[in-house]
Amino acid sequence: MNKNNLMKLLVAVFSLTLVFCAALISFGKSFNEVASYALAPFEKIGGYLGELSSGVSPYSQVAAISGAGSGLVAQYAFNDGTGASAADSSGNANTATLNGGAAWVAGKVGTGAVSLD
Repeated sequence: MNKNNLMKLLVAVFSLTLVFCAALISFGKSFNEVASYALAPFEKIGGYLGELSSGVSPYSQVAAISGAGSGLVAQYAFNDGTGASAADSSGNANTATLNGGAAWVAGKVGTGAVSLD
């Protein structure tokens, strides 16, 4: 497999993973907002996988909502680090219960992350 085909395969797998994750956990103001980012053609966000590592941390490229958006039901940082739940920071007290193989692991940013089996 040549380099270009390998890159296309990696991008396809990455895109499908994003769509699957967006279907399970909605980050942002609404699912539609997340889906529109996840389904965007890769060319619109750089074109080549190598451009994602141009000296800028991918973790600093996360879009954030300042304040509670209208209709926001829950906001999970998934950085609790321990326990069987994830705290809701929206102020609506919608604590998430983690089950089915979910486990806390060391995070890339912050104090922890959730690993989904």
